[in-house]
Amino acid sequence: MIYYLSLGSNIGDKALFLKKAVESLAGFSALLKKSALYQSAPVGETDQDDFINAVIKIETELNPHTVLKKIKEIEKKLGRKKRYRWGPREIDIDIIEYNGPLIQSENLNIPHMEMEKRKFVLQPLLEIEPGFKARDGRLIKKLLDDCGDETTVTLLKHDW
Repeated sequence: MIYYLSLGSNIGDKALFLKKAVESLAGFSALLKKSALYQSAPVGETDQDDFINAVIKIETELNPHTVLKKIKEIEKKLGRKKRYRWGPREIDIDIIEYNGPLIQSENLNIPHMEMEKRKFVLQPLLEIEPGFKARDGRLIKKLLDDCGDETTVTLLKHDW
């Protein structure tokens, strides 16, 4: 199965947390594509450091619930602490989409419910998958145009 994951960090060596997350994901998946690093302002709770974000495309035989379990294990291994909603985090890894049926459960929603509202997800997704289509048929460029997110997303580094 093909998965698109959003990665973010706003504590400590942010780029290193993203790099270590990608390395850890290699334990159960193949990395197909990796966006550049982008800087963005926090959403929700704005009194915190800016985030560094990226989107990756992976392939794995694992089902979405197992992928989620492994992602949570990676976040914990990398030192993510439980704080408050939209608070600072060492690492955040979200499944934003995959090539399977819609999932709506207590623990997992695919596509990610906030994906279409977040420029820091859509911008790097456009970079790695310019032909990406949402489930309603809209192309990624249209999703980005329609998202309404006014935050600035700045390209930081292509190669990481």
